Amino acid sequence: MIAKNSLTTFLYNLYKFLCANKELKTGRFGCIILFLIFAAMANQDDIFKKVIAHAKEYGYVFQSSELYDGLAAVYDYGSNGSELKKNIKDYWWASMVKMNENIVGIDSAIFMHPTIWKASGHVDAFNDPLIDNKDSKKRYRADVLVEDFIAKIEGKIAKEVKKADKRFGEAFDKTSKMLDLGYPGGPNVEKFAKLGDENFFKLPEPIINKAGCNLSFAGLKTAVLRESKKINGEKKFKYNLAASFQKTINKILYKKTKIAAEMFTKKTKVKNFYFVVAGGVAANNSIRENILKLSKEIGFKAIFPDIKFCGDNAAMIAWAGIQRFKKDLISEIDVPAKSRWPLDSKAPYMKGPGLKL
Repeated sequence: MIAKNSLTTFLYNLYKFLCANKELKTGRFGCIILFLIFAAMANQDDIFKKVIAHAKEYGYVFQSSELYDGLAAVYDYGSNGSELKKNIKDYWWASMVKMNENIVGIDSAIFMHPTIWKASGHVDAFNDPLIDNKDSKKRYRADVLVEDFIAKIEGKIAKEVKKADKRFGEAFDKTSKMLDLGYPGGPNVEKFAKLGDENFFKLPEPIINKAGCNLSFAGLKTAVLRESKKINGEKKFKYNLAASFQKTINKILYKKTKIAAEMFTKKTKVKNFYFVVAGGVAANNSIRENILKLSKEIGFKAIFPDIKFCGDNAAMIAWAGIQRFKKDLISEIDVPAKSRWPLDSKAPYMKGPGLKL
């Protein structure tokens, strides 16, 4: 643990280094550090005076009206200070607006109708409801707790979507590979399923009546592999197996999607919601028809991208990366390579495939 005075000295020395370094002093990294240093030192007069003197020396600030004896405690931005202010503003704008889909930027007039100022809390007083936690002895803002809870729920949903997407697409790709139908699996399985009898093979329906809306195709893929070895490459049986596999998948998907929709409606109280189907599997028309049928039954709106946009996930990720790069939304690449990356870093390690119910 660093003592307060030692931390202050360290920050001050870092500040001097950033000021002297032309590449860093007006860069994004530099401006954030400088901002934190000013905030950390604001209540320490001796060090703060040194910071002001150093900032004046390097053209960050100068006393307002200095030519005519100046004004006490009033400073203007110099050339580097203007750049610093601009960088802080740009960084804030990028992190608050560009990286949040539910936030947009507006530039409104200062002069407004008095009712606006009253409604916004500027006339009477700002009032943020607070909640006391008797166990932790801490106080929380109610709106922050609600936002955190929503973010937690959205995070869980995102994880389940990723798990389902991986299992779903993998099931089609592996079946297509076992039957030598080509890649990608979604549209190819559908193409050859049209030539077969969907009732010819009776395939298992893993966890269809348990585990909520969770999906697992482990037993189904094993059954397809077993049957594929028996047919000896005969086209008629190959097409029958593709058709039977697709029928089974759609039956499982119908049941699990219905459960998921009912859970979502019960938890959020939202009706007439949107249900988006995307990825390589969305190129399968039988799945589209299956989801559309369910949407009419329980009352949600199904959305599908155009077939030409239902490509491989790697291509989608690459395209998303290009769009983020254009907006200068670049992350540090400091993670190790892993062949089997866990969806939940906090989850305990589970050896082998399967679903823990």
